[in-house]
Amino acid sequence: MICKIHDKIKETAGQLFSRYGIRSVSMDDIARELSISKKTIYQNFKDKDQIVMMGVEQHIEKEKKEFGEVMRDAENAIDEILRFSKCLRKNIAEVNPTVLFDLRKFHPQAWEKWLSFKNDFIKRTVLCTIERGKKEGLFREEIKADILATYRIETIEMTFDPKIFSTEKYEFIELQMELLEHFVRGMLTRKGYDVYEELNNTINNE
Repeated sequence: MICKIHDKIKETAGQLFSRYGIRSVSMDDIARELSISKKTIYQNFKDKDQIVMMGVEQHIEKEKKEFGEVMRDAENAIDEILRFSKCLRKNIAEVNPTVLFDLRKFHPQAWEKWLSFKNDFIKRTVLCTIERGKKEGLFREEIKADILATYRIETIEMTFDPKIFSTEKYEFIELQMELLEHFVRGMLTRKGYDVYEELNNTINNE
């Protein structure tokens, strides 16, 4: 029973954080959503920081699993990028753009955990995809994979900053798709362009 309520608190808190942002959700809000006392939450978690940290860890494991499945199933590097993009769209649709800002400003330990994942696992994954595309003749041989891998992950994160892209002016998913289009097309060979157009049209018609 204790394990179940612990998991339920973590799951519900994660949903509320994603919907409203981390800062906007209090322990009272979590308790109210679950129809339990705040005391019950504190019997399972030391504080909000711990809930946030566990939520980040859970999100990281989920993304690692998704990335692994994409790399296993993708036919080529372009297919890989488009599948990653599909995962990103699905995940972003459920997330308030202020989440990363709140994480960085109010939960430094959880933010460091996320940064480590981003700068190690995600960057390495993007790097491998770019190198794969070069070997397959889909991406230009002269492009610098390490520079573009960093560029890609930083542009994704940049869209979460309302000072750069106002949420009143831009749709979050529209931003991500526009930046992805720019990123991919800048790497393509003639062969890669044909493959990209074919795969992209297939995905858009699904």
